[in-house]
Amino acid sequence: MEKSVLVIGGTGFIGSALACHLSDLGHRVTIWKRSQSPIDSTNPEFIRALSHSDVVINLAGSPLIKRWSGRIRKQAWLSRVGVTHTLVESIKKCPKNKRPTQLINGSAIGYFNRVLHPVTNIHDAPGDGFLADICVAWEAAANKAVALGLNVSIIRIGVVLGKNGGILKQLLPIFKMGMGGHVGSGLQGFAWIHLTDLCRLVSQEMQSTTSRVIHAHVPVTCDYRQFCQTLATALKRRSWLHVPEYAVRIALGEAADILVGSPYFRLNPAPGFKFEHPELGESLDGLMR
Repeated sequence: MEKSVLVIGGTGFIGSALACHLSDLGHRVTIWKRSQSPIDSTNPEFIRALSHSDVVINLAGSPLIKRWSGRIRKQAWLSRVGVTHTLVESIKKCPKNKRPTQLINGSAIGYFNRVLHPVTNIHDAPGDGFLADICVAWEAAANKAVALGLNVSIIRIGVVLGKNGGILKQLLPIFKMGMGGHVGSGLQGFAWIHLTDLCRLVSQEMQSTTSRVIHAHVPVTCDYRQFCQTLATALKRRSWLHVPEYAVRIALGEAADILVGSPYFRLNPAPGFKFEHPELGESLDGLMR
């Protein structure tokens, strides 16, 4: 069924691909550009856009792979928790009979940052550190929309593999030069998803009639060393360099958790969803073409 969809954070690597995918499926997609009009509960233009939407997809969030200074931490928090809080407050100002029926809100597998054992249940206790704290607060802000009558889907997104963006955009120049390798022990978890599958997962979640939390990563995840070796093979190169964890922490501080603090997952990430790209080798081979 055709729906009117408002996408916040729709100009980035994930959001732009998702907007195209939803448009191809026949949905009416509006990308809210904060540079043109603010996300503000006092902004009548934003309230009007919400009132004309069936589904709101919130993917807002500033980049995190950089050293977390006080300014960067504040920006990361406000762009996720702050924007989501303002979004829910804005929905509250819509007439009750014109509110969206569903909020699909991004989160991250960083919810389980520094968890030392395999995660076997989506509802397990969160990890610790800034990355986990921001995910917990982010999800709590989104879930307040339930009280307004919306179905809320939280999608904890893993590492997204796609052309022209994400981790591959950063790693490909290094690996193509034959200088690729793993970070830390290489045994940390690497929960990934193909960009095409992520877009399909979100569009399928638009049919959900209940509030829930799902994960956006393949059912069988790998470790970081396996990912690097598979990427090198796809490029017909070697993965041989090793960046010690202490060096990453000197460069990035606590932000190094993004690279070395991810756990393994042993769970059904998204019940009812069938992945088209569950195999890492096949996915990387296709993306290298």
